[in-house]
Amino acid sequence: MSKKKPRYLTDRHYYGHPSNHMPYLVICTAALLIAAAVGALLLSMAWDYTTARYQLEVDAVLVDIREGTTEKWDYIEGKDEARTPAERATRTYTESVYSFDWEYEINGEKLIWTTSESSYTAHKLGDTMQMRLWSNDGAEYHRSYHGSTTILLTAVCAAVFVAALYIIVRIIIIKILIAKRKNKGRR
Repeated sequence: MSKKKPRYLTDRHYYGHPSNHMPYLVICTAALLIAAAVGALLLSMAWDYTTARYQLEVDAVLVDIREGTTEKWDYIEGKDEARTPAERATRTYTESVYSFDWEYEINGEKLIWTTSESSYTAHKLGDTMQMRLWSNDGAEYHRSYHGSTTILLTAVCAAVFVAALYIIVRIIIIKILIAKRKNKGRR
């Protein structure tokens, strides 16, 4: 009675086939490292908020818009390009910057959160924004910038990490099975 050969030996399109091991190992290792790095970054964004003793979600109202200017500079590109950046000519210009004061309330105390943007059209007086705040002592609150998108992307990174790890482990097991099969045939 002859045994049927396993799929990893007969199907050349299967990821476990010996001719596909190296490309899958390289791709999965890269995916594993990228997913781990991005997942760690996303988790670090939410870590303070999730581990804090006090967590608040407050609604802030835009109460003031101020306009200011900032000085910026650019390199001037020309047909006679300078040899080094130190020799290149620059031009200085001013750019408008808008400061937005958002008022929110914690325990009956009104506080202001100030943001700045280069576009005035983004907000108008009376706009509202939800802010996540955290504190370990209940006195000094800090803003957390994580949200549902961060949580979703963390879940996607975790899924990619687990899938890549599964494929890597499965390929290692297949390599062990192939080595055993070769050793068995030599006896």
